[in-house]
Amino acid sequence: MFKKVLLSLCFIFALNTLFAQDLAYILPQAEPTLDDIQNLVEQGNYPLATQILEQAYQEAQTKQEKEEITFILASIATKDEDYNRAVRLYRQLLNFNPSLTMARFNLAWVYFLKKEYEGARFNMKLALAQEDLPEEMRMQGNWLLYEIRQKKVWNAQIQVGIAPDTNINGVSGKQIECFYYAGLPFCRELESIQSDIGFQGSGLFDYTYKFNDKWSIKNRLSVDAIHYDDERFSFWSLGLASGPRYTAQRGEYWLGASYKEQFNEEHRYSHTAGLFAEASKDLNQKLSLFAKVEVSDIHYIQSVYKVFNAQEYALNARLFFFLNNYTYFVFGAGFSMTDAKLDYNSYFHQGYSLGLGVQLPYGFNIYIEPNISSNYFLKKGTYINDGTLVEKKRREHLQGVYISLSSNLLSVYDLTPRVNFIYNKRTSNIESYDFERTRWEFGISKAF
Repeated sequence: MFKKVLLSLCFIFALNTLFAQDLAYILPQAEPTLDDIQNLVEQGNYPLATQILEQAYQEAQTKQEKEEITFILASIATKDEDYNRAVRLYRQLLNFNPSLTMARFNLAWVYFLKKEYEGARFNMKLALAQEDLPEEMRMQGNWLLYEIRQKKVWNAQIQVGIAPDTNINGVSGKQIECFYYAGLPFCRELESIQSDIGFQGSGLFDYTYKFNDKWSIKNRLSVDAIHYDDERFSFWSLGLASGPRYTAQRGEYWLGASYKEQFNEEHRYSHTAGLFAEASKDLNQKLSLFAKVEVSDIHYIQSVYKVFNAQEYALNARLFFFLNNYTYFVFGAGFSMTDAKLDYNSYFHQGYSLGLGVQLPYGFNIYIEPNISSNYFLKKGTYINDGTLVEKKRREHLQGVYISLSSNLLSVYDLTPRVNFIYNKRTSNIESYDFERTRWEFGISKAF
């Protein structure tokens, strides 16, 4: 029985134009001698062909035989347009062998057929990073990436969950600070650290209206919210962005205007309007670059916060390096200049990060990103520091790490469980601005 399965392998894949080059690189070539499965596929009798193969899977003695049969089952499921089953079978292969290039390549194609373009793009970029990928398949992969840029109309990323946080108000934890003036002590009570568990949700939704293969209008809606028992620290925002988008052979470019409203304690407390330019480009098979330049006007509604009104100029870039078909790096750099209404609130920011993502066995995916950044305030301000009233230019240095762990093996209806860990520590030459914060996020996410 198993011999029949192997002998029919090349024929089955020849029927599927998307996967014509697939298993020829995995299994030995052989001339078919038996026609059972071949005839079933020709007749469109996919259920019976699948039943025979599943029986062969049960009788298979080695891991390699099981992998080979699973490939054929996934190909039949794709030909039968049962894309959910095909995704599950290719994921099954990758769960036990994340470095199986052909499974990742085919998984990208199935996601493409399902119109789940983010999954298709990510998996194809990993597959194309493999050095020994046949040239014909490499050309097919590049064509798929181009088609994704052409066809993608809707894009959404959603995450909901709970978020325990050790320092929701972001303060140093000092209880009181004093200074001496003219030999007399003057003191003020500082806010204590508050911990809480927040209920959070975020979403990003893109819609692209196409004029032709090159030009379109891209629109974005973003929502971010978190609720704490102490509503002073609850927060939610609603953002909109729109503008012309140009699609090239290996990248896309978006120029637009943005507007964001922010709310706290059920009151609107700020709004931000801006202009931006985004570029996303595949530099080669292993490197992809994302860059964004933005100019924003930040306006606070309540008079007590108007001293923070500012214009902000920012440049952010992320360079993605796909090492192989299951490992990638992300190099990040960001620079911004905040020109506040009051000079001593104006500052220059720079930040850097280095992320590592790995597709692990059993469907686990991990991403680790340590980061460092600094804030340099441009004008002197009056502060209490070390028990003395001083005039200083504030300096802040931040360090942190972001870790995200998810598993496709635990997904239900394509909702993926995810655990995020976020740690940040800020040290300042003004001691009351020091803080340390640990935050966990437990939830589910979906991208489509």
